[in-house]
Amino acid sequence: MTPLLLALGIGFAHARSTVVVLTSDDLPRYRTTATAFAAQLGQPVEVVHIRGQREQAMRVAAALTADPPPLILALGEKAAWTAVHHGPTVPVVYAMVDDPDRYGIDGLFVTGVRADVQPDSVLAELRLYAPSVEHIGIIISAGNTSPRVGAAIAAAKEAGFTVSARRIGSSRDVKRAFGNIRNKVDALWVLPDEDVIDPSSFHYLRREALRARMPMLAWSPALVQAGALMAVTADSDGVAAQAAALSQRVLDGEPAGGIRPVDPVATRVVLNRDTLESLGLDMEDGLLDFVDEVVRQPTPR
Repeated sequence: MTPLLLALGIGFAHARSTVVVLTSDDLPRYRTTATAFAAQLGQPVEVVHIRGQREQAMRVAAALTADPPPLILALGEKAAWTAVHHGPTVPVVYAMVDDPDRYGIDGLFVTGVRADVQPDSVLAELRLYAPSVEHIGIIISAGNTSPRVGAAIAAAKEAGFTVSARRIGSSRDVKRAFGNIRNKVDALWVLPDEDVIDPSSFHYLRREALRARMPMLAWSPALVQAGALMAVTADSDGVAAQAAALSQRVLDGEPAGGIRPVDPVATRVVLNRDTLESLGLDMEDGLLDFVDEVVRQPTPR
């Protein structure tokens, strides 16, 4: 171990032969995925957290560059950005990264598991739990050029839904945009967009959607906990298994940049039962068997 690693207090025992799992923060979802990844890979790994801090990220990147591992699994946007742009020239496999293109998470030494669940899978779950929905509203920022926006709209139309999409300048325009579509749509699909969704705008949309008895489909379990009806996300154990499979291919000598990033194969459905009841949606008890997590936290009306 190099003196730099020792000085930082980062325990990279046998760092030159041990895979490093770099996480954006010390959070349960990252710890769970790291543990499952190590089990799937069948060998010990070194887990390092940058704790969401740029200074810590730069210190960790310098330490890794001084004593590079054979491969880095980067969990989260900040970890992936650090590994790709400031880490050593070693293969990087990323996971749990929302919109990797936005952060420039690509290159000759990079592959990974995308965070996005295919929109047709998301819409199939919406159809199952809210079968009366016919017209979906989407509010997105004018500057959001992510291809998944177009993919979501196309998938909804392909599935037989009518779609009303509104582009806005910032979260300050959410009230106006929602007012324009409120009487047209019977569901709201909230896509990842920090220029649209902030705490204030989300709480407004949640409140107004409940008043209009309008299901809200979100991308994050945290938003379901906060009052959205449901989210369909990548299953962490499945992501860990896919990341381990990609990593093993790279460790066996296949160039990471030659391996196309993969979509998550296993999904997880999170449903807010209190929101379901507040919306007046009827559900057969047997359908709950297909829900991976049911939230029973009261939501404001």
